[in-house]
Order: sequence, then C-alpha cells, then structure tokens
Amino acid sequence: MDEHLIEPNAFLKRAHVDVGMTVADFGVGRDLSLLMTAAHKITSTGIAYALDVVKDLLSIIEERVAMDGLTNVQTVWTDLEIYGAARTVADGSVNVGWLVTTLYMSQKKEAMIKECLRMIKPGATLAIADWKPQATPIGPAVEYRFAPKIITDIAPSLGLKLQEEFEAGEYHWGLVF
Repeated sequence: MDEHLIEPNAFLKRAHVDVGMTVADFGVGRDLSLLMTAAHKITSTGIAYALDVVKDLLSIIEERVAMDGLTNVQTVWTDLEIYGAARTVADGSVNVGWLVTTLYMSQKKEAMIKECLRMIKPGATLAIADWKPQATPIGPAVEYRFAPKIITDIAPSLGLKLQEEFEAGEYHWGLVF
C-alpha cells in the first residue's frame, strides 16, 4: 500500500505537470507529497508555489525544501477566500494548480476557486481533490465533506470545462478542469 492518501505521481500525471512549468499547490497544508514531487518533476527550470494561510507552516515548508536541495519552491502566505490576496503570484502565470483537501474547510468554495483561477493561465489546468462525502477511518467529520457535484455544478459559471473525474484514492474524489 502506498504511504500517501493520494498518490502524488498519479495525481500530477492526471494534472499534466511537466518539466519547466509553473505550478501552484493552493492550500498546501502539512502533507507536502504533491508539492515536493511536483518541484522535482518541473526541475529547476520551473517554479512551484506553495500557498497557505498558516504562516508557521510556510516556515516548515521552507526548511523541508532546503533540506531536499530544492531551489524552485516559493512559499506564499495568503487567504484563498480573498480575490487578489496572493499578490506575489501574478495573474495568469500558473500552468497547473491544484486544490487538494482544502475546499472542505471553507464555506466560500467558489471564492477560493476564483482566486486560484486568477493565477492560472487561460486554458491551463486546475485539479481538485477532496474527501469523499462518507464516513472513513481518517479525515474530517462527514458534515464538512461534499460531493464533487458541488464543484462541477459551479464550474461552468467560472469558465471551467471538466476534463476528467476520477478516484483520487480510497478516501478522495478528483476532478481535472
């Protein structure tokens, strides 16, 4: 069994992450597996943004990437619920961004997605994965979880076109726009 709840290489392949890209982990959190795998995959010719609202977490990420010898990761303190808050990430500069186990924590899902889309290039990729809306041995309480239909229903109004819906692991669903 893989040690990760969402297998990083499989997820990043579905999101079409490749060498030289600018990528963004929106709401990176404590599990750095996607960020670290992406940073290695894009090589030093790319940029990996690690965005989060928890300042202390960003310090931990900076220490971890330094230990791994990565020079292409930039941490950004921001509140994704506020449009334009991540000022250090230019509009339309990201090739691939992802929101993984982040949206369940917010009542402002649409606002968070809008802020992510501000940073993503037109026609580029946004991948979303979150907890399945059922009780599982790990993860948040069921009342915080939601079905992917919540996102696919608002996607057209945000200019998003669903490319793929998939199982992102035993406890997660995934969408690629």
